[in-house]
Amino acid sequence: MVVYMVYDIQTVNIRPESHRDRMVYSSYGYSYRKADHSNANTGMSYQAASRVFGDLPGAELVTYTSYVFMEYCGASPEKGNRYQKRHVDLNFWRLYDIRFVAGRPFDQQEFDACSDVVVIAERLAREAFGSAEEAIGKSYFVGFRPKRVVGVTEDVSSLFTFAYGEVWVPYYTKDPAWGSEGLRGGFEAMVLCKPDVSLDEMKQQIESSLDRLNASLTEYELALPDLSTYAERQFFRDDFLNPMATCIFLGLILLIVPAINVSGLISSQMSRRLSELAVRKAYGASRLTLMSQLLIENLLMAFIGALLGFLHVCYYGWVKIGCWQADIPVETLKSVFGFSYGLLYS
Repeated sequence: MVVYMVYDIQTVNIRPESHRDRMVYSSYGYSYRKADHSNANTGMSYQAASRVFGDLPGAELVTYTSYVFMEYCGASPEKGNRYQKRHVDLNFWRLYDIRFVAGRPFDQQEFDACSDVVVIAERLAREAFGSAEEAIGKSYFVGFRPKRVVGVTEDVSSLFTFAYGEVWVPYYTKDPAWGSEGLRGGFEAMVLCKPDVSLDEMKQQIESSLDRLNASLTEYELALPDLSTYAERQFFRDDFLNPMATCIFLGLILLIVPAINVSGLISSQMSRRLSELAVRKAYGASRLTLMSQLLIENLLMAFIGALLGFLHVCYYGWVKIGCWQADIPVETLKSVFGFSYGLLYS
């Protein structure tokens, strides 16, 4: 039940990641010399990413993001902490349904100029300025460099791998050439497919576009071996992890281990009750009566244990983890708790 709930919540469409089932991710890729596959370097430049992903016929929206890392941020250089900073573009705010409690995202002019503007999470705004409204227009230091706060978003849960952040700034589109014919850099692409385009079709379009880019290069070549859907990126990204084999293995483990524990518990319980059963048998109790009583007792214990486990999972998933803050759709709740309800009475 726990495994199913984790998998379901991590893969279904939940705000702010409302389009998980239509997403394809590039990862950062790597470049190498064509002649002998030497001088391999991880990373993809913005120019290379825009040439591969900028004109895909099946893409509804494409956003690029640079490396995500922790940076010292605060209302002043002397008063701050380390928070997760993301370099994003305007399409990031269109792709992810992150609500603004005050202000706005940076606009096209600010992005093109890579202005010193910043969008911060509501928790950071309250810590630094007292409220989200008070933060708008104020200076906020990111890496000891002052930036003007233009927007304050709701706090995004860290359960959302790609939407999560605490500080968002525009990236510089004219990143310096790091060699390898301008291929090296620190960007990855996230592609939202059109409703009538499958994920496999989108991967084929990306691979075709990548082949055209590599054909235009003379010395180096770019590779994107980790093109993946959301579920593949989160759970089955490595080649040696087969989804079907993994699910079967987990299912066997989840069935065999509890079965061994329950059989041991029942065996120990029966050994302590042999004298009781012998006395009841001597007083005329039939074998069917004894078996019926033992079966009912074990089913009752299993029901109580399943109920307690179900309530425990609901408590920690709903209250402790804070899923109630994620605006989980009713369909998702029905799927997760309906599955749990079925397990409870199966």
